[in-house]
Amino acid sequence: MGAEADGSWSLDSDRHGFEKMFVGLNARAIDFARFGRVYLNRGRNGDNQIVPADFVDEATRVDTTTDPASDYQYLWWIDRARSSYYANGDHGQFIYVDPDADIVIVRHGTGPGEIDWIPFLGDVADFTAEHAPAP
Repeated sequence: MGAEADGSWSLDSDRHGFEKMFVGLNARAIDFARFGRVYLNRGRNGDNQIVPADFVDEATRVDTTTDPASDYQYLWWIDRARSSYYANGDHGQFIYVDPDADIVIVRHGTGPGEIDWIPFLGDVADFTAEHAPAP
């Protein structure tokens, strides 16, 4: 996907090298944005299909047949109020993808703070789409 730097995965156990399965992916904001862009482009990075489009579609849609929630698939949360989806980090990080606005927004943080992030990021996507220069 053209990452600028190597990422890392946090470990539950240094002794056993066991990765934290639910959290722990560490990367630069620009590389999280690139990851989001791959999903925005249905698995493509330029001319390369690096994630199957069918997998991206399945991972980013509501599915009432799965657990733990119909709006959570393969580490992506689906924003039912919009056509967007997002990855939600353990410390207030987000990769927010809005296909209608053709935008990926990344928020790095050390905690969630006082903001309800998903509606806020949706508003940022709307504002950006409305004020983008004409192609």
